[in-house]
Amino acid sequence: MGTLVSRNYLKKYEKHVEKIVLCGPPTENKLVDLALFAGKLTGLFYKDYKPNKILNKLSVGYYNKGYTTKNEWICSNLQTVSSYNTDPLCGFTFTTSGFINLFQLLKSAFIKEDWNPQNNSLPIFLIAGEDDPVIQGKQKFNELEEFLKEVGYKNIKSKLYKEKRHELLNEIDKEIIYKDVLDF
Repeated sequence: MGTLVSRNYLKKYEKHVEKIVLCGPPTENKLVDLALFAGKLTGLFYKDYKPNKILNKLSVGYYNKGYTTKNEWICSNLQTVSSYNTDPLCGFTFTTSGFINLFQLLKSAFIKEDWNPQNNSLPIFLIAGEDDPVIQGKQKFNELEEFLKEVGYKNIKSKLYKEKRHELLNEIDKEIIYKDVLDF
């Protein structure tokens, strides 16, 4: 979610940004309007502070497919996954409102007309794990880079890390990723 917030911030407050690293960035999803509709519909059955298990299943519920440990999709470092799974502040299910906000952030990040870059040479570094379900694969990751170019940014660097997942900064060999970010 951090890169969705960052991209929406960038649209309005670019002048306050010198460089930006977008790590594990969600890519465009053409079903976002359907997700928003589902959010409003399921909201009729889920009270304000009740976790929405239906939207959770439809949005992130399949991320762990093919893995044996709960939430293993987040990182190949099983110690990180274990820490995540035992932390009471992690792994909770969003409320309907939380999901609707997430879907609105995703939709907004890809409305081309809302982008008006003033600093076309702003350094942008897109990084992700090749096995991160959030990026929806290498092609979608490349489409995100193209999207940013289409809205006007020209100074974009990107890198996919083999056998890495969503939590890049907590991965095994994370020092390589840290070095790349510091070099950027």
